[in-house]
Amino acid sequence: MSAARLPAVAGLEAATAATEAVYTDPEATYADLLAALEAEEAAYGRICTGPCDTPAPEPEAEPEAEAAV
Repeated sequence: MSAARLPAVAGLEAATAATEAVYTDPEATYADLLAALEAEEAAYGRICTGPCDTPAPEPEAEPEAEAAV
């Protein structure tokens, strides 16, 4: 793993720990949990994305299929 990715990995680990803390807090609200999960997802996206994670573009409809609709 490159040194440039280490801060991002540390950020993901911190976000995961924060999500766990919110999840186990009986006083936490659903909004608190949702915010923690979104932060964790964003941290994950910073290090775990690549060409396989990008959806393929939708194929264009065939002219016959458009005419039939």
